[in-house]
Amino acid sequence: MAVRGVLLSKKIGKRENIVEKIDKNSILDGMSELVALQDTNHTIFWVNKAAADSLKSKRKDLIGKHCYELLARKKAPCDNCPIEISKKTRKPHKSEIKTYDGRMWSISSYPIKDSNGRLIGFTEVSYDITEKKTMGNELKESEIKFRRVFENLPFISFILDTKGNLISGNKYAENLIGLKTRDFSGKPFSSFGLLDKKGLLKAFFEFRKNLKGKITDKTVYDIKTKDGRKLTVELMGIPINEDGKVVSVLDVGSDITESRKTHDKIIESEKKYKFLVDSTMELIVIISRTGKILFANKAMLDSFGYKEEEVVGKSMIRFMTRESIKDALYLIAQEFMGKKQKESELHLKAKNGEIRTVLFAEGSTPVYENGKMTGLLVNGRDVTEIKKAEQELRDSEERFRMIFENANDAIILLDRKGNVIEANSRIYDVLGYRAKDIMGKSFAHSGVIRIQDLPRIMKVFANSTKKGVLEGGGETNTMQFQLKHGKGNKVFVEVSTTFIKKEGKTESILTMMRDVTDRVEWEKRLKESEEKYRKQFEEALDAIFVADADTGIITDCNKAAEKLTGRKKSEIIGKHQRILHPPSKKKDKFTKEFREHLSEKKGGIIESRVITGDGKLRDVSIKANIIEMGGKKFLQGIFRDITERKKSEEMIRKNEERFHMLFKRMPDSSIVLDRKGKFLEASEEAERMSGYKVSEVVGRNLFEMPILDIKTKAIVAKKIISVFTEGKVSDFEIVINSKRGKKIPIEISARMIEYMDGKAVLVIMRDISDRIKRDKELRESEERFRNIFESSNDAIFVHDLRTGEIFDVNQKACELFGYTKDKLKKMNVGDISSGRDPYTQRNAVKKIRTVSEEGPVVFEWVSRDSRGRVFGTEINLKIVVLSGKRRILAIIRDIENRKRWEKQLMQSKKELEEKVEELEKFSKISVGRELQMVKLKERINELEKKLKTKPANDV
Repeated sequence: MAVRGVLLSKKIGKRENIVEKIDKNSILDGMSELVALQDTNHTIFWVNKAAADSLKSKRKDLIGKHCYELLARKKAPCDNCPIEISKKTRKPHKSEIKTYDGRMWSISSYPIKDSNGRLIGFTEVSYDITEKKTMGNELKESEIKFRRVFENLPFISFILDTKGNLISGNKYAENLIGLKTRDFSGKPFSSFGLLDKKGLLKAFFEFRKNLKGKITDKTVYDIKTKDGRKLTVELMGIPINEDGKVVSVLDVGSDITESRKTHDKIIESEKKYKFLVDSTMELIVIISRTGKILFANKAMLDSFGYKEEEVVGKSMIRFMTRESIKDALYLIAQEFMGKKQKESELHLKAKNGEIRTVLFAEGSTPVYENGKMTGLLVNGRDVTEIKKAEQELRDSEERFRMIFENANDAIILLDRKGNVIEANSRIYDVLGYRAKDIMGKSFAHSGVIRIQDLPRIMKVFANSTKKGVLEGGGETNTMQFQLKHGKGNKVFVEVSTTFIKKEGKTESILTMMRDVTDRVEWEKRLKESEEKYRKQFEEALDAIFVADADTGIITDCNKAAEKLTGRKKSEIIGKHQRILHPPSKKKDKFTKEFREHLSEKKGGIIESRVITGDGKLRDVSIKANIIEMGGKKFLQGIFRDITERKKSEEMIRKNEERFHMLFKRMPDSSIVLDRKGKFLEASEEAERMSGYKVSEVVGRNLFEMPILDIKTKAIVAKKIISVFTEGKVSDFEIVINSKRGKKIPIEISARMIEYMDGKAVLVIMRDISDRIKRDKELRESEERFRNIFESSNDAIFVHDLRTGEIFDVNQKACELFGYTKDKLKKMNVGDISSGRDPYTQRNAVKKIRTVSEEGPVVFEWVSRDSRGRVFGTEINLKIVVLSGKRRILAIIRDIENRKRWEKQLMQSKKELEEKVEELEKFSKISVGRELQMVKLKERINELEKKLKTKPANDV
């Protein structure tokens, strides 16, 4: 027994030595964690105040007891006991343990060794994580609810982060494009291969609007699915905000492939013929029976300088000269009577007052609407020389000057020799000199550099100027110097430089200086001070900051503080405690939290926010106490990161808002009905379309309202029953009655969804009134422009850019070459050429390729018709884009008569010149010769005038 007593007293003595080394009141008692010191048998020999308070006991009542008896009510260590594991590994360990009262704890053990390295006990640190675990479970339930609704939406829906990476997509989108979200989650949307370059560029600009907080209108995209199918979708981008900042973008839309195909065919047809009409240089107008202009093509408008609205609907008389009005009225009257008129010249007035002459072609083409002849299509050519206006470009340059007076640091601009070019007002606060006192002077001789430092600093300046980088500045391009203040005291500054270069050579040096004297002094003090209680301080799980209670300057912090703020310790120590909090809290000497802990909330816990080195905000709970070291008061603050807990609370709230927003902002009118047709929900778009407010319809039965007529009610009821019984999507079209009595044709897509722990049908409605009207107008437009194309007096061909294959021709081409339209489409250029070199298929293809490289071209060619007749033609070639593809547009004119007249002219001219030479030999009858010469010249001019004509105009 005596031996046991001696051993026990030694053991207790060692425990007392350990306890004496720890300042419990200033450090451990200030911690919010439960701290207990135990021997190797789990016997407690010291606890902090938080541990005693948690167990509702006094410290002396806990000494000598085992931790597993107090926390788990067990007679042996817990299965996952961190001390048992540390005893085996001799290293710190962390475990999660559930106590007898149902709470969850995070418990860490740290081995305690004597000077010989022998294990003599453990420090056990515990904190309650019950609330964190509970919040995590609630968040999961909320996310599951949101995911179920999101995935079952009956239209395309996906979410992108602010970098354009996919966060999630619903089943409808996956089934439509053939891609699984799990395979592409976290990857850029641009990498999916759905859009071509043009589509990606359009999507980028729409996405950029979303990032600015704007909801973008419905935008049409052409996509290519995984299995190669080409689809057309209509998408709408909705920004999702958190704390006033866009954090992601919700894209919703629908597949409009089928409706788009019909629409595009009509549009393309109209574009094709409108393009041909607007591309030709031939002037085309349509005149009504009353002489009003119903249509004028682009060439007509451009030639006379008018806009379409200045011409269409106006009388043709107002654009004619007085002498041409009578002729024009006669010609139009004769044409309406069915009497075809010959070519005629009329004089028209341009907008600028110029009189221009137009040669109108022989005959006209009747224009019909609803089976009645309503006008005449007349085409002609501008035979007046056109003056082209020249545009001048002006370039201007503006110079921008650097403004730096409001900078927090002193800024000096030096030339290559070190002379001060400019300096801001902060130079006085840092060095004690006013800017005007050092302007124009050499910085080396301004008095701020100590004599002993001058050679070193000048060497650094010279080498840095030569290299264009601060020598010795390291990765941060900064250095620290000791300078002389204007008042005579020393000042430490941190210098960073930017070398301004011109043509690769340094022209000037921008130097920024920050006063770091206080930081240097504190660093010196810290090096001289004793590191007390360092281990427990550094290994605490919460961030701990120690600041001077009088000045607010931070004097110490632990590793957890570095992790919390994202700053190195050297970037924190020596700084004011204001750097820990957002800028909005820097208006006073101390932050609100610092003042409260100095006064009424000593030892209390308050919640606040800290700002990290990269500008991020984190939520923290702060507990602070006044401690004394070296006779001076300091405020020790323990910061616990509660960001995740706050996020969990906020996400639960925002998920609920998203459910409501998703439905209310659907791009199409949407309603939710139960099995009997009762309204459960209605979107804002449905309210706008029908005229009924949401409050007027929710709770009422669809079939008891005047929205549907009797026949339509039967159709809708049958469709709803089908959706509930078969579970399939039902798409159909009906006509509804708005509240104002207007009949609205709509397209409906209905599907079954989960709603309030039950089943409901989601009905998506789209107003198709504009589509029906547009389709009708486009069909009429196509017919009108086809008549214009077919009535052209020149043959028009559309060719393949590479092979010369014929895709389309007009009626004039069929008449000129003697083939049917179908026959011509199966032929190539060589088939309608003479075949004699160079008028062959091979040379024709070369001409076509020349247009691709050099632009439009006009040339003469020898063609052959179906009867074998070989004749001269003038061909105008130009590249056009039809149906999204580059084609060759060829306008061909028969110039055989012109060539024959030219030949006759040349022969006549030659004969006349020979006669002139003979007459000149008879000098005695000079008067008679002169008279003969005048007559001959008049004859030549007369022949030339008859043969005057203009080449086929460029298209």
